[in-house]
Amino acid sequence: MFQERLSKNFEIIELLGKGAFGQVYLVRKLKGADKGKLFAMKSIKKSNSRDHNLFMESSTTEINVLSKLDHPLIVKMHYAFQSSDTLYMALDYCPGGDLFFYLD
Repeated sequence: MFQERLSKNFEIIELLGKGAFGQVYLVRKLKGADKGKLFAMKSIKKSNSRDHNLFMESSTTEINVLSKLDHPLIVKMHYAFQSSDTLYMALDYCPGGDLFFYLD
């Protein structure tokens, strides 16, 4: 049911990158005032964590901080939701690669 809800609200366009704990997808919003807008959808599997409590605490902190920030140099989080096994965050899509690539 959850994947159905996700697919009704967002269309996955392509995989942008993979990390140690999850993936980031380019998605398009299908409904609402921001219909058609592109987002970077961060998808993190809860089961990837060795210490589930620490993982949930750091993820909750990330969501809380991003939801309160409004700065031109920090990506804005527009949506955050979860299923029983995955956390999702819809962030501003910033084409051009990730910061680590340029720092490396």
